[in-house]
Amino acid sequence: MHFEIDIDASAGKVYQTMLDKKKYSEWTAVFNATSHFEGSWKKGAKILFLGTDTDGTMGAWSAG
Repeated sequence: MHFEIDIDASAGKVYQTMLDKKKYSEWTAVFNATSHFEGSWKKGAKILFLGTDTDGTMGAWSAG
């Protein structure tokens, strides 16, 4: 399978929208309404991707 989406915006605008804390939570709400991150997107920095499951248990995935 191959999926492709054309976005009518500059790469900078897409980057800014995806990485802004409020905007990130808005666009990831499709997957999990509680999805958010803590940390920094800067190279080498630690970042945690957080959200609760259907039982209300907080889960986290980290990078960096």
